[in-house]
Amino acid sequence: MAARSPTASEAVVPRRAFDLERLAFAAWPAERVEHVCGWRVRFHHGVTNRANSVWPVEFADGASLDDAITRVEAFYAARGLPARFQVSPQSEPSGLDAALAERGYRLHLRTTLRTAEVDRVLTDSPGEELSVETSPQLDEAWFEISGRRGRYQGAAAAHYRAILLAARERRHFVRAHRRGQTVGVGLGVSDGSWLGIFSMLTLPEARRSGVGRAVLGGLARAAGQAGCERLYLQVEDDNAPALALYAGFGFEPAFSYHYRLRELG
Repeated sequence: MAARSPTASEAVVPRRAFDLERLAFAAWPAERVEHVCGWRVRFHHGVTNRANSVWPVEFADGASLDDAITRVEAFYAARGLPARFQVSPQSEPSGLDAALAERGYRLHLRTTLRTAEVDRVLTDSPGEELSVETSPQLDEAWFEISGRRGRYQGAAAAHYRAILLAARERRHFVRAHRRGQTVGVGLGVSDGSWLGIFSMLTLPEARRSGVGRAVLGGLARAAGQAGCERLYLQVEDDNAPALALYAGFGFEPAFSYHYRLRELG
């Protein structure tokens, strides 16, 4: 039996997924990006997986996969970091994931990119005790929650701040307040008809009290004001609370990816 040709909608899926990866790549810029056989090799002092991994797309015709991986490993070793690849269905060449596994790369952080319509995520008032504020500027109250009370301490905080300050005109910093205290934050990055959601964080003592819903609502409103129609976000597959929150707002999976990591040794 002859192979079935893809339908028009099926044929669009890989292109749309690549476009979403491109948006996420631009929204989270690394300090340094080098090209190796078409791949984008990112470095940002070890701060975040995305900014310190290879985005392996558009692999050059006729290039040697083994040579390209060896060059990547040398790039990261020279900077004291493990070699790390962000592997998705769009990655090139098609045998990359298997080749990395054969070289001893372990699988790390299964993640799904999910999308939703802005109108679906818009919410009413966050409640009597909560208020939401959106600003194009990064202020210290926002950074205190996402940076210093998040995972970025010491020198890492400055490198995280540099990512946040890039493309300032497209960034939307959302804070949720309760009785004058910032209890949750989120970042939106607008690009054309899309707004990417990053850095969602609620203080532990404020969880399960509607803070995440309020921040998402604020981000959706910022998206609408920026002329965006759709939202995307990336969430780790083992983050059950976040998955439940996003599912409740209609976020649906677009594609999954994971990292392949080889420790220095």
